[in-house]
Amino acid sequence: MLSRTEDTAMAYLSFYIQQNLPELSFHTQVREMLEYDSIHHTEYAKTLYIYLKNSQDNKPTATELFIHRNTLLQRLNKIRELWNPDLQDADNRFYLLFSFYHYYCVCHTVAFAERDTI
Repeated sequence: MLSRTEDTAMAYLSFYIQQNLPELSFHTQVREMLEYDSIHHTEYAKTLYIYLKNSQDNKPTATELFIHRNTLLQRLNKIRELWNPDLQDADNRFYLLFSFYHYYCVCHTVAFAERDTI
């Protein structure tokens, strides 16, 4: 079965960058958020990823995260306080979103695949 380019382009691009330009795989702020979340048991990275994925729309973001809208707003305020990501700049938003995609969709898939083959 052949897959459409639209279905595989992001995964291919992510794998290509990981193999050839690993230093560009993650936005610095994404790395910092993931590290912070790991240490403090928070979900700021996941929150920002879902928020960007939902075009910065609060309602679908809160619904997807299974949290109250006020909880989402508190998390977004904390993200701004700690990292102040520039969400007005389209290039920065894309790099953030791509970095999150790479982490959540590619890195986790590879980790699960490697775990299942052990």
